[in-house]
Formats: sequence, C-alpha cells, structure tokens
Amino acid sequence: MPYRLVMIFILAALVVSCSRSGSTVTSPPAVGADSFEPPAASLPMIVMHSGEGAFGGASYTLSIWADGKVQYDPHYTQSMNDAMSGKKTLPSPTPATWRISAEQVRTILDEFAKADFLNWGNRYQYAEDGCPSHAEDFPNVEITLSLRDKEKKVAHNLGCREVNSGPPYPRALKDLEAKIEQIAFDGHTK
Repeated sequence: MPYRLVMIFILAALVVSCSRSGSTVTSPPAVGADSFEPPAASLPMIVMHSGEGAFGGASYTLSIWADGKVQYDPHYTQSMNDAMSGKKTLPSPTPATWRISAEQVRTILDEFAKADFLNWGNRYQYAEDGCPSHAEDFPNVEITLSLRDKEKKVAHNLGCREVNSGPPYPRALKDLEAKIEQIAFDGHTK
C-alpha cells in the first residue's frame, strides 16, 4: 500500500511540473513531397537508369525535370546470350523527349515521399547491403533524386530478393521504379 501511494505522489508531481513548464511533446515534421525543392531548372530532378541483366532486356536512362520535361535515352546493348551465339546487336530505338503534367510530376514526388526515399541506403545489391537473398544476372536500376539542397542516389540490383528468391527487395523501391516508369511513359503515349 505505501508503495502505491508513493508512485501516485511521484506521478502527480511529474504531471504538475510538466504542466507548469509549458513544455509539450511534438513529433518531428513529416517529410513530404511539398518539402522537395527542385534543383536549378537546367538540371533533371529525377534520373532513372535501367540497365540490362546478363540475359538481355531494356537499357535506358529516363530523366524528368521539375517542369514536366521527360527525356528518354535508350542505350546500344546486347545480351550475353546474343553475344555468345554470334547474333548482331540491334540498333537502339530513337531517343525521345516529351512532357508530363505538373500533377504527374507531383504524383511521382509523392511516391518518393511515401517510400521515404531520402532515408534509404545507397545500394541494394548484395547481402552486405541488407538483401535477404541474392540472385545473379538481374538488371540494375539506379535512381537519383536531385533537390535544391541535396541529392540521393540508390543503386538497386533486381537480384536483391526477399528470402527464397521471392520478389525484389526492398519492395517499396521496386514499386517506386515501376511508378516512375508508368507515369513517365504514360505521358509519352498521349
């Protein structure tokens, strides 16, 4: 019983002292897309380089500016299978430039904020990078977000997988890559 009274007295004293000091507990401000200030107008805000894996696939650089300009630069590539079989490399498609809306740019930035991109590691490729498992010969994707006062680059090998060769890890990064492509290429087809 006396122990209980002492605890009640201590808690009451603590409550009274906190209310007199006027201090309040606040949570840190959330980092959202509204806090992403774009870089100088001459620089792309988002650059995504998608490289092929050893067995072929698309290889390109996709750059997105804050004003909605999108630039697609395909690369001249050849898969390991084609090289070993003696097939000639096909010429790359033509580079292209188009625009997406301010709303589409905002949607992409919201995806960066939702995925907490600025707090990710710089690389997800091997076990030492936190990959639960790793498979060889998968494509690499590198995303760079350039803001007025900071730049963040994340390299992602799609062989970085969930346990037992599950889906790509981290899933939020793969989802972000897909969303950037979906929105940017959707603007090209309209």
